[in-house]
Amino acid sequence: MQKSTIVLASLLLPSLALAGARVSAEKKVTRHRGSVSWGGSVAVDNNPATAWMVPGESQNRGEWIEFQVPKGSINGFSIWSGWAKSDDTFSDYARPKTVKIDVLCCDGDDKMKTLFSSEVKLEDVNQLQKISIDETEVGNEMGFGGIFRLTVQDTYAGQDYPNMAVSELEIQMKEFDLPSIKFDGDSGDDPKHMVTAMADGKTKTFWTTATEDASFMLASSGYGVSSLGIQAGPKSHARPKKVKISSSGRSAVVELKNTDKMQYVKVPSITGYTGSAWDQIEVKILEIYPGAAEGAHLAISELKVKATNYDGF
Repeated sequence: MQKSTIVLASLLLPSLALAGARVSAEKKVTRHRGSVSWGGSVAVDNNPATAWMVPGESQNRGEWIEFQVPKGSINGFSIWSGWAKSDDTFSDYARPKTVKIDVLCCDGDDKMKTLFSSEVKLEDVNQLQKISIDETEVGNEMGFGGIFRLTVQDTYAGQDYPNMAVSELEIQMKEFDLPSIKFDGDSGDDPKHMVTAMADGKTKTFWTTATEDASFMLASSGYGVSSLGIQAGPKSHARPKKVKISSSGRSAVVELKNTDKMQYVKVPSITGYTGSAWDQIEVKILEIYPGAAEGAHLAISELKVKATNYDGF
């Protein structure tokens, strides 16, 4: 494996200490449920089969979940209402119907100010809903961010249980292109088509590697990386079809189209907002589209990296 060692010095600002979600209340774990959690952390675990749930005696209205967010701009959120483990669990428990969104700033200030506030009505569907809000810039000159809070105003009633559940919640932050891309290693061994060719801005140059165990590693370099753009190489070579993106113990598998165009894939979030991956990012190619030339290696011509915040120097 070819290695390009990166020495990275990072100043960990307070926004890096983010620990996921805080909630107003959560259902207690009962013995027969074992280690199942109903806390805010499972609303950011990328698993719709788990859910933040409030206690059965709660009135639901006024319950809230909030996240610390880094310095940047918020432009929306996505939510999967209810306990989405199955259609039955979804209908059994109450789901948020109307929610109030507040963006507060700034951490480290003597007093938090409300920068944005709005009520949003959600659909009663067992799927992820993406909601846009007015772009709101968060943060101060010290590099601190703020808080995104969702408060339940009204609910769709559950058929069997009154308590409200939310399976997934993620804050969407405005992306920007990284000024430079750094690699921490790759599976290629062709000196004419090195991994750095993916970051030279030229579609005629490309990285190649054997199709088996094809992978490369990116250094986040202090940026909160949110998405990767992958552009396949020439048709003579094999192209990525199914890729696995991993960072900080979280992974996502995405299937790409067989096209010459740049295709963007999301990097799994860690603490509830896009761009919360500060660790190395590994890209594995699990399946390929065969190239026109028999037995041709895999090729990628260009790679774009987007982030939503910066926490290093």
